[in-house]
Amino acid sequence: MPPLPPPAVEARAPAPASCAPAEQGCPAAIHLSAAQVFAIAEQLARKGKPDEAIRVLQVITQDKNPDYRAEARVRIARLLVAKGDLYGAARWYRRLLDEKPNAAAVRIELAQVLARLGDEQAAAGQLRRAQASPGLPEPVAQGLQRSVAYLRSQAPLSLDVSFGLAPDTNINAATTADSINIYGLPFALSQSGRATSGIGATYSAQLTARQKLGPAARWITQIGSSGNLYRDDAYDDVSFFASSGPEITARFGSIHPAITLGQRLYGASFLYDYYGESITALIQQGRKGQFTLSGSVQPFHYAAARAQQSGVTRTASLAYDRALSPRFTVHGGVSVSRADAQYAGYALTSASGEIAASRDFRPITLYGRVSYTRGWEGVDYPPFSTSRDDKTVEGDAGVIFRRLSFHGLSPQLKATYIRADSPINLFQYRRLRGEISLIGSF
Repeated sequence: MPPLPPPAVEARAPAPASCAPAEQGCPAAIHLSAAQVFAIAEQLARKGKPDEAIRVLQVITQDKNPDYRAEARVRIARLLVAKGDLYGAARWYRRLLDEKPNAAAVRIELAQVLARLGDEQAAAGQLRRAQASPGLPEPVAQGLQRSVAYLRSQAPLSLDVSFGLAPDTNINAATTADSINIYGLPFALSQSGRATSGIGATYSAQLTARQKLGPAARWITQIGSSGNLYRDDAYDDVSFFASSGPEITARFGSIHPAITLGQRLYGASFLYDYYGESITALIQQGRKGQFTLSGSVQPFHYAAARAQQSGVTRTASLAYDRALSPRFTVHGGVSVSRADAQYAGYALTSASGEIAASRDFRPITLYGRVSYTRGWEGVDYPPFSTSRDDKTVEGDAGVIFRRLSFHGLSPQLKATYIRADSPINLFQYRRLRGEISLIGSF
């Protein structure tokens, strides 16, 4: 932090409401310099009275001088870290960064707190933003690289959760048509086969365990679930997943091969399960960017009524994340996949691309994403006399209220729009979905 300037700060001791300043026995206003206030807080902290020290420092957080406010906030955050109140410390660090986004050293401290909370992704993002600070001295940049390695050894156990309500115009992602043409004849669709609106409960949870294997390796296991639940359980959609494997770090980044498995239930009934292998490589690109390469091979096994859809899906993807400034980050990615099936008509090749951005403002974070996917197959889809050539556009935008936090959970508002077009009207649909949720890491 910059050295404290000399002007004085006025700290007033509260007087009883019934007192007049001239009355005998009424306390007079006490004028202290900023250095004196900080010294008092430091003495209280040394005496094992952090709560009193924090109350003293909170006086300075209202000062007109931004350097005083910043110094007081960082000291409060450090006291909260020493107390073990990591959520409180993160809030104070973020308040400081809202005013001084180029304070790289503070972002490093916030990243360390987030890593201890188990939010490794957010911690790494803060480090990239710190390295995007203008005029960053080389020793600080080198320290940031060491901090990345330090974060990899933190948080042996973490939990990411979100839950909320989601109004949706098309909870089953179905066509709005009442009937479809098969061999030139119209067939009426049942209610479950047509677009249905509703409000449901949405959730996601992921538990991550990390076991250190050596100076450059650790074992990572993840288990989790996500889903949407409705009053009519015929539309419930719930997934479970797990993965486990080693992560090996190197100068360029890290490699993480894993065994993966999962299951999906729809309408409270088994839909499919899968197992397979995946590999992910993180490659640091300079100080501000990171490439993510991943690939997977997963055999899918559908319920008996859909056995012809069973097959192997192979996927490869490339993504790039970059901090353009301490407050502004961007993301881009492409992926290709091939889903084989027992019956060729159910096979599908697809390719997609997406771009996203996130921008921090003082009390909130705004983000947005747009993606385009095309899926095709040269064999006619049964029982239609044409093949699939689907085009899907999806966009979402949201806001996270970072200042509002309850035990580490912050409110989020999100809206998603999907438009899918296909020569087979069974796969044509529109969907507008909202979400009001709480998100957090523990």
